[in-house]
Amino acid sequence: MGWTLETALTEHTPESIGFRVEADGTTVVYSGDAIECPALRHLARDATVFVCECSFPRGWHTSDHVTADGAGRMAQAANARRLVLSHLYPPAAGGRCRRAGPSRI
Repeated sequence: MGWTLETALTEHTPESIGFRVEADGTTVVYSGDAIECPALRHLARDATVFVCECSFPRGWHTSDHVTADGAGRMAQAANARRLVLSHLYPPAAGGRCRRAGPSRI
């Protein structure tokens, strides 16, 4: 019938927020610019689709963006059904962020 919108601060900057939209039994979560943080994991809880920024590949050291392994950890902890990586910087492009978890991630 209707839809709900929930937001959370994602700690990339003090103003950075993620969005959770629920409608007709489907939940889509979009991280926007973010870091791996509890608020974003909570926002992604049981999401049908979790669209998460992935600026850098697995093992990359960064304090202001999400890496491939960080996105995977959050998706698994949140029990998200599907993880879609977005916001790929050149080091993360070209398949360097390929699957490192269960097939649904």
